[in-house]
Amino acid sequence: MKFSGILIGIFAIILLLACGTASGDSQEAPDGQKLYKTYCVTCHGVNGGMQLNGARDLRASELGLEERVSVISNGRNLMAAYKGIMTADEIRAVATYTMGLGEGESKGE
Repeated sequence: MKFSGILIGIFAIILLLACGTASGDSQEAPDGQKLYKTYCVTCHGVNGGMQLNGARDLRASELGLEERVSVISNGRNLMAAYKGIMTADEIRAVATYTMGLGEGESKGE
């Protein structure tokens, strides 16, 4: 009886570990806003219009999503390339976030 209780306990632990691993594999989508604030706000500003160090006004940008992904990945002019710093999913999340900068506000920062 004692032995079967130990086996049930071991089985329960294995089951919990397996479930924990499975749920750990499904990562949350990257937070584009948080990543933007970490890597981009210094030059582009909170709302995308600061234009420090030659940065473009992201609120006025006409670049599409894929073009933004390319610029963030490979850099442009003084802007650093982030493909070695962020994952492809993180870069896409930042690019997507920048598409909405300035919506519903005036162009003044």
